[in-house]
Amino acid sequence: MTHFKFSTLGIALSIFVNGMVLHAALRSKHERVVELNLESHDLVGFLSPHVSNLSFLHTINLQNNSFHGEIPSDVGLLFRLRHFEMGNNSFTWEIPSNLSCCCNLITINIGYNKLSGVVPKEIGSLQKLKTLLLLENNLTGRIPDSLGNLLSLELLCLSFNNLDGRIPDSLGQLKSLQGLGLSSNILSSTSSAVYNLTSLQILGLAGNQIFGKLPPNIGLTLPNLVEFYIDENHFSGSIPLSLFNVSTLQGLELSNNDFVGQVPTNGKLAESSRVTKLFENHLGSVGRVDDLKFLTSLVNQ
Repeated sequence: MTHFKFSTLGIALSIFVNGMVLHAALRSKHERVVELNLESHDLVGFLSPHVSNLSFLHTINLQNNSFHGEIPSDVGLLFRLRHFEMGNNSFTWEIPSNLSCCCNLITINIGYNKLSGVVPKEIGSLQKLKTLLLLENNLTGRIPDSLGNLLSLELLCLSFNNLDGRIPDSLGQLKSLQGLGLSSNILSSTSSAVYNLTSLQILGLAGNQIFGKLPPNIGLTLPNLVEFYIDENHFSGSIPLSLFNVSTLQGLELSNNDFVGQVPTNGKLAESSRVTKLFENHLGSVGRVDDLKFLTSLVNQ
């Protein structure tokens, strides 16, 4: 049976896996163990709670392995930890709420696991956090309002979970946010504040149950948008012309909604070859032959 043994002998940390010895990196002038990087080593096992004895760790990277079991709450004792990267494993149970005790965290990546429970509200206290990836798990409940306190956050992805309710207004405070992924949940409504995050480059809300209308000035309030995915929802009303005037936009998917009215044909997006999908709506009201050709090209992509 594969097992992991953490032993601290002077300055060395050795991890024994099926007869192989893997060493942690020693990168400080005081010869402390500061980085544990075992990414993509085909490892099978569990994360020992004794990892907390490595009190000088600033990075734990176990991505792309087959670790299972729970993430030990003892990780919360690693107050120097800056990067916690556990993506693409088989961790179960819940996200330990005392990760919030790791006050220097910049990156949390626990995506592509089998975690259940809620998104801990305590994570909202991590003022230095820039990346929070919890996608592809079995998380339930609502998106905590406290995530709006993560003012340094640049990337937030909670896609492919079972989160429900409303997207909180507090996310409108994340002025540094460049990517927001909430696709494939059970969310029912969004906050207008999300459309005022001027730094956003990627906004993914596809595959939810969101009702509502897009604000007419969305192209002005999201001037840096590169990808915008809201397909498979219940958005209604007309498609704002301002959205078609965002010069940076490369991917636009509005299909499988309840949009009505005329498709804008005189925006910058209409003149480009960028990916645009509008099928399965109630669009029409085209007055010219050129408009009809444009609409047909979008529907048939």
